[in-house]
Amino acid sequence: TTDDRSLFLYLAYQAVHVPHSTPPEDLFDQSDEWKLDNVVTHNRYHFTKTAVAMDRSIKRLMNHVENLGLENNLILAVASDNGACPTDGGNNYPMRGGKFQSWEGGVHVPSFVWSGAMTSSVAGTSNDVLFHA
Repeated sequence: TTDDRSLFLYLAYQAVHVPHSTPPEDLFDQSDEWKLDNVVTHNRYHFTKTAVAMDRSIKRLMNHVENLGLENNLILAVASDNGACPTDGGNNYPMRGGKFQSWEGGVHVPSFVWSGAMTSSVAGTSNDVLFHA
């Protein structure tokens, strides 16, 4: 079904911020352990577990939006507030610096925008210009 209602949801995850708590089993379980095979530090291990759990949580939210028929009335923007903190398991390579610094690694973050209403000429494209969320 489709729905003409609009939806605004601001969801600020604390998942990848310290302290890295053990995610609930329904968001990270034994079937996810392979994703950590190449992780070599304790901090990176826990950071990665919480990032995987956050990803699964966003997927659940999107499944619910689709079940409600709202995906064509939705613009999803995902962005970070700052670069990663290397001492807490983050990695900004190849950029210099990190959280709490003005170097590119402290302010340049990954982001994306998605909408079921995007035309095929826009979907899947990338942009290297300044983006502010």
